[in-house]
Amino acid sequence: MKTAKIGLLGFGNVGGGTYKILTDNKDIIEKRVGVSPEVVKILQRNRKKKRFAEADPALLTEDPDDIIKDPDIDIVVEMLGGIEPATSFMVQSMRYSQRSRSKVSLRSKCRRRNTCSDCNHRCFAKQ
Repeated sequence: MKTAKIGLLGFGNVGGGTYKILTDNKDIIEKRVGVSPEVVKILQRNRKKKRFAEADPALLTEDPDDIIKDPDIDIVVEMLGGIEPATSFMVQSMRYSQRSRSKVSLRSKCRRRNTCSDCNHRCFAKQ
């Protein structure tokens, strides 16, 4: 059975609840979807804070790049709340995913109708 390796950005109430659902209902998810969910990394800003759910300390990290730039992680789930740094983390994750995992050509047209290599416009295709 295929395994979906998941990285969680955030381990507060929502992140802890998501982790608990994924681990407690692993068998149900496998039967319904045909994929085994496996949480492999969790971003936790403050390790001393009391949490809704308990996780193996080996899964915890304070560095978002451990999740964002890990080519073995199939799914990145953002649950930090607020606009920043959550938005930046997800944009970085999508950019990294396009470059390293999907092998999709990044030479697409930008919104200014120039190829991104010819303009200074910052978009997903230019890195």
